[in-house]
Amino acid sequence: MKVTEILREQHSEVRALFKKITANGHNVRERNALVDQLIAALQVHTRLEETIFYPALRELDTKKAEETVLESYEEHNIVDFLMGQLPQMDPTSERFLARVRVLQSLVDEHVTEEEEEMFKQAEKLGADELEALGEQMRTQIEEIARVNALVERAAAVAERGERIAGRWLDLGFGLPRRIASALAPSRLLRLDQRAMWVAAIAASVPKWIVDGAYDLWVGRSVSPRERRSMTEVGRRFGVSGDLAA
Repeated sequence: MKVTEILREQHSEVRALFKKITANGHNVRERNALVDQLIAALQVHTRLEETIFYPALRELDTKKAEETVLESYEEHNIVDFLMGQLPQMDPTSERFLARVRVLQSLVDEHVTEEEEEMFKQAEKLGADELEALGEQMRTQIEEIARVNALVERAAAVAERGERIAGRWLDLGFGLPRRIASALAPSRLLRLDQRAMWVAAIAASVPKWIVDGAYDLWVGRSVSPRERRSMTEVGRRFGVSGDLAA
């Protein structure tokens, strides 16, 4: 599968999430869940583009390719800025939906330019190179899914420990419950930027380390929830099949 085909699928997923968020009838929990999915999808997508697709495009060594890539980096920065404000906003407010629509417009313009201009330029790399880049991206997505499963497992273990140690925290340290909760490991493992640093870990840590940790800690004991999470990560970013295997 060509890298441009994977990116098109990711674009379609992001556009679909925007439509769901801006549709009427969502309660707060549903909208928050959709926003979390959108943020994760955009963070991982931009990371994959910036580490795999854009560097390959720059190897064309043309003025047009260089300008387009540099502009895309800047557009990613703007998207990151607006996206980072969503978790702090009231999802029921008019300003929230207005911010989502502005972000939607920027993202739609950005992906349209990629598909109509950058993908055409990428054809100059040749079919074999595009397939190789696609395989590289697929491998990276699989690693992201595995790192995400490890973080899910770590968060679950932390939550169990926090429930057991809850009273001890209150009595031993005298911390208000809300402060202890904010500093809890499970909370830190589910920060808004989680998708970004999960992708960064998958990109920077050697594959054998990630796979070894996954086999040791998760392995065949993967829970139905973790299996669904991994499958969803893969499906959203162009990898089919059971990534928990």
